[in-house]
Amino acid sequence: MRHWLLCLCVVVPGPGVADTSLDVGGFLRIYAMTSNIPLDRQTRVAQRLWVPQIPLEGANIAGGQRTNLHARESRLWLTASTPLSAAGGETFNAYIEYDLNESALDHRPRLRHAYVSVGPLLAGQTYTTFTNTTALADIEAAIAVGNIVTRQPMVRWTQSLPAEGLQLSIALEAARTRSISQTEAGIRQDQQDTPPDLVLRLDHAWAGGNWSVAGISRRITVGDPGQETHSRRGNAISLAGRINTGVLHNLRYMFSAGDGLARYVTLSAYPDVAVDFNGEPVLNRVQSAMVAYQHFWNPRLRSTLAWSGSRSRLPMWVDESLTRRASHTNVNLVWAWRADTSVGLEYMAASRELVGGRSGPLRRLQFTLRFNF
Repeated sequence: MRHWLLCLCVVVPGPGVADTSLDVGGFLRIYAMTSNIPLDRQTRVAQRLWVPQIPLEGANIAGGQRTNLHARESRLWLTASTPLSAAGGETFNAYIEYDLNESALDHRPRLRHAYVSVGPLLAGQTYTTFTNTTALADIEAAIAVGNIVTRQPMVRWTQSLPAEGLQLSIALEAARTRSISQTEAGIRQDQQDTPPDLVLRLDHAWAGGNWSVAGISRRITVGDPGQETHSRRGNAISLAGRINTGVLHNLRYMFSAGDGLARYVTLSAYPDVAVDFNGEPVLNRVQSAMVAYQHFWNPRLRSTLAWSGSRSRLPMWVDESLTRRASHTNVNLVWAWRADTSVGLEYMAASRELVGGRSGPLRRLQFTLRFNF
């Protein structure tokens, strides 16, 4: 049996701990929202966009509007920086960040980022290399159906290229497979000895913005440990970027497609693979898109209008309760009241459609107050 392990040992020479600089920061963000969410239970979608729980037309929407307040998106981070020599130059950097979004029932801490970096090398948990973070829409927690916001453990190398503004990133990232079986209902996460996902991204930045093209190659494996398994190679590509359309205004976009995309997009609404009665895997081809325009009415007042959508191509024999497609529209108004305080009002409309044809909407109006520290 093969075992795949991403392991990095970093030995840091230098002047010592006394030369390490530490910084603590974060923000407190309060949400007040009203949504067409069922009143009979606590669900994740009651606090944030969670596609698999968007209510369906019919009995699930009965009960009218639901009002909810929470502070789960509040964050706390710690940074540390140590020079590698007394003469200066490269530094050893560390970053760790938590929010309060581990559970829909309480405010338990959740690890978002935890990584170290030395020059071009990064190791730890952060946004997948497949994501161009500058292209994420300026909406609620940057969550959109077409955004890729996966965070996971990795080892990444980023290298500047001879051409001005170009850099190449290559990473090995933690692998997981989400599967659906013809004989079972629900998506399962398979635990296998699977090699890491290989991700490449080429970035180009210039005065008018940036663009990136990223590719991913994954070994998607299904079956129980110790028993017969089946594997397929899944691949995906993503084109993303940000175009400055004025001094502050900008247009952001992200287009992705492939049979290795499923678990990276739409907040895990889609399985990577469907397994038929004979145990043969059929990879799920997924497409997603996001476009967002940010407009500054003045230096302290801004708005973003964003649309995103995704769809999967699952076999017709899978469970009818699986999501086949989803879409999402946001419009907001954010006022930077002070340098450390902002308030916002956002309207969100989302929907999902199941393999069986049923569909349903999510409508939400929310107010946010954010205090940076």
